Amino acid sequence: MIDYKHFSDEQLPEIAVLLDQNHLEYSDLHNSKVVFEVASVGKCVVGCIGAELYGNDVFLRSFAVHHAHQKQGIGEALLSIFLKKYKTPQTTVHLLTTTAQGYFEKKNFRVANRNTAPAAIRNTAQFAGMCPASSVYMIL
Repeated sequence: MIDYKHFSDEQLPEIAVLLDQNHLEYSDLHNSKVVFEVASVGKCVVGCIGAELYGNDVFLRSFAVHHAHQKQGIGEALLSIFLKKYKTPQTTVHLLTTTAQGYFEKKNFRVANRNTAPAAIRNTAQFAGMCPASSVYMIL
């Protein structure tokens, strides 16, 4: 059975391993403002989605599902939880992606010019250099 909940600090090492396995940056986890929603089987984290909150701007990052648990709706559930928690008429969700543009377009995200991102988002470690310059900037 999959359990969805807000993360605890003790889960950060396991989240870092999951992100590494999915070729996502994680070196700033301990120094960033990221909070996670996680999917767990027993005590094992099998999925995560991160948020950095900057007023009415929310940076979606570190979205991953363990390879053995993909195609089971875990990613869909995590994104749904994230959007219910953080997306309001007053907020804008921002993300960078190198591989999932089509997925996010199906979820009503749209491609935007990186230069139009608010300063708080542009100044995140992910945006400022950890993610490749070729990453697509999207908003919802």
